[in-house]
Amino acid sequence: MKLRISTLAVATVLVAMAVISASPAGAGMAASASPTHGSNGTSQAELFLGFGLGEERRYVLGPAENLYRGEAAMWTMRLREVLADPPHAIFELGHEWSSAEYRSQPPIGMLTSVSSSGELRVNAHGFPLDLRFRTTWGLYGLGERVYAVRYELQGGGFRKTFSMDGRDLEHPARIRRTDELDISVPNGMWAHAPMALECMFTPPPTSAGMPMAPAPGTVPNAGGGAMLGGVPLRYADEVECREPLFANPGLLSFLLPALWEAGTGELEFLMLTPAGYFGMPGLSGGGSFMGGGGGLSGGAGNRHFDSELATRAQTNSAIDDLRYIDRGRVDVGARTLDAWRFEGMRAFDAVYVDDKGVVVRVDLASAVTTRMDKRELWIRLLFPSEY
Repeated sequence: MKLRISTLAVATVLVAMAVISASPAGAGMAASASPTHGSNGTSQAELFLGFGLGEERRYVLGPAENLYRGEAAMWTMRLREVLADPPHAIFELGHEWSSAEYRSQPPIGMLTSVSSSGELRVNAHGFPLDLRFRTTWGLYGLGERVYAVRYELQGGGFRKTFSMDGRDLEHPARIRRTDELDISVPNGMWAHAPMALECMFTPPPTSAGMPMAPAPGTVPNAGGGAMLGGVPLRYADEVECREPLFANPGLLSFLLPALWEAGTGELEFLMLTPAGYFGMPGLSGGGSFMGGGGGLSGGAGNRHFDSELATRAQTNSAIDDLRYIDRGRVDVGARTLDAWRFEGMRAFDAVYVDDKGVVVRVDLASAVTTRMDKRELWIRLLFPSEY
């Protein structure tokens, strides 16, 4: 049965604002404003976790002057449907990415584009009940690779299905356990993978055509020594190149009711961090897309699919934190907005949220780019007039 008003989600937000206004840490937040309308003008009573029915949010990578030629990224998120018994909603997700153009021929197998689409079903707490997505890679000299992944809550955990080349691999997804995680409700976890940004950016193109540091699309091998052009990967094991589709800043809006309810202005939270083909360690001997027994071009690298160890080894969750800092003005495109500023997340130097509870901009931490490629980048909200 469809439900236009999510009473539980609304009550959570309203109670949370009252709680945080009474706390010293949250006084500045509550005194400055409280979220009363969605970004499409809907009233609080028509919202589900801050989204109005049919509302779409789009985010882009920038600023343009700090991007390389051909480099681009966009994320989309839309509340498609709200249902009852119990209250839950379905969101549509999308992501498009293209790497920087090389001044000469890039390495064979270099990841040059990513296109992802999916849907996420969450309850009134923002807990992911079911998510599924389909991703297409563009690989230089090797064409395209397409795979589909689904995470479905079943009983006390998630069942993961990975599909590629007409074959399916199913197994339980490894999820960390925390005191806040309550599968019986369920509550205490949100779908978000900001660490995936570390695997998305292209190092600066050189005249020789080879990257100056590890490029996206390389895969950690069983020995932890995946290489590209003789350079070892540097991101941590828990990153495992998560799906950039779930680096969507709009997903952070689901955390706000819990953060406000905490009453301290800070929240340590558990994330479901979906991983597809990127996160598969080993690949029957490891190596990058360019060979070494682990390439995508065929041969020994395809044998990974016959072993469940490849995907069972993935950790499908991570822990991060978000804390309120202050309130001020922030530039979002051509506009300057009043916003709350949060810090604490590993992938972001700052997260800005407007009075409607909409994440309007995230400033990327230097950790998400290579050591030789420190640029000031952000992901910001696009306004409907910019579509």
